[in-house]
Amino acid sequence: MRRMFSENQIKELASNEAKLVQKDITTLVDKDGHPRFIEGDVVIRETSGLEQTYGKWSLSGTHLMIVFAGDIEQDAVLPYDGAFVTIDDLPSWVLDKIVPQSSYSGTYIDRKDVPLLADDATSQNGAFILRKSTTLFVTFGGVTATKDRSFRVAFDLLIDNE
Repeated sequence: MRRMFSENQIKELASNEAKLVQKDITTLVDKDGHPRFIEGDVVIRETSGLEQTYGKWSLSGTHLMIVFAGDIEQDAVLPYDGAFVTIDDLPSWVLDKIVPQSSYSGTYIDRKDVPLLADDATSQNGAFILRKSTTLFVTFGGVTATKDRSFRVAFDLLIDNE
């Protein structure tokens, strides 16, 4: 049997659907009341010959994305000497859900081998290592840029609801 709806019923259904779609996504929380749509800044350490062009982290539901980018001048030296990138404003409840792999110094989370690209499409390799102690940070270094170069790094982590 086919059910027919009046024009007013259809308008009411459409209006209710629109209200659901328009709900502010930033009010979504997990089982513990933590907001699941938040973001903050990623800061690259000030270094001679290095300019940060982007830096954000974002938690979208269970998906934590950390993205940063920069430009390195030719002959700039980036020594390996600690935190290259810091993520200081990550909520503690998110940080607590990130567990280092014990096989690499107890702080290792993930590694990205990223090309440092020049305008002529040549590249140098860069290894960016995401680590955790009291905050999240990224180590990188041991590179002298042979040309003006750019890079973009993205780490992707799952932040569960358990």
